[in-house]
Amino acid sequence: MNFTEEPRVVYERNPLAEVVCQLRFPRLLELDDSVPANFQKSLGRSYPSVESRQTVTFHIGNEEGTAPPTSRRVIYDFSDRDRQYTISLCSDFLAVKTVRYTRWETFLSHIQCAISALRSSYDVPFYSRLGLRYVNIIKRADLGISDVPWTDLIRGSALGLLGDGDIPIDSIIEQSSATVLSIGNGRVAIRSGINIADDGTTKNYVVDSDFFFDSPMEKDEDAYRLLAYYNGAARNAFRWHIKPRLHDAMEPRDA
Repeated sequence: MNFTEEPRVVYERNPLAEVVCQLRFPRLLELDDSVPANFQKSLGRSYPSVESRQTVTFHIGNEEGTAPPTSRRVIYDFSDRDRQYTISLCSDFLAVKTVRYTRWETFLSHIQCAISALRSSYDVPFYSRLGLRYVNIIKRADLGISDVPWTDLIRGSALGLLGDGDIPIDSIIEQSSATVLSIGNGRVAIRSGINIADDGTTKNYVVDSDFFFDSPMEKDEDAYRLLAYYNGAARNAFRWHIKPRLHDAMEPRDA
């Protein structure tokens, strides 16, 4: 399935809370045993802040009651000065995340920087999985439409019981849906629904679109091409969810 093609715009009131690109690859044992000093050097001064964290995987014992040893891996997070962009490196994946997304070309430049550093530091035979995720959070108060019902902002089929006039909105504590669709190249998992803000009462609406491709890919050029396709597909999926009233409230302008 492909969503209807929509013109590209830039929202002055951007609903994107987070955008993440992840590339998985066969495990690099050398990254489990040594710090990625060459990778850091290849990134240059654009990502001066470095932090590390551990992931732990517990294994269930076999029939004899024994279990393989616990698996621990280190993730290194390299952030820019404003901590708006973060490049994360682990022994089996590379990820680029931003909490201040502006336009695709800017985000792509960070992805290219990360991949260039990866290629110059390690021998990665292929990517086993490629993903691009867009998390949109619709905050009516920030858009000046607090009193506008969700039924005037979001497509009815995406709202579920939230769009049923017989059910008072105040009685809905949580509402969500998850759908996985096959698209032209790969799949997309779309999760949408109500999100309770930090104040415990304000209800925002989330559209979380996770595009992914699970077949081996060797060439960076093919990865960039597929990511560009997912970028356009994410735009079309988001526009499918929203109605003109919400689109206009976010103040679109030509890209």
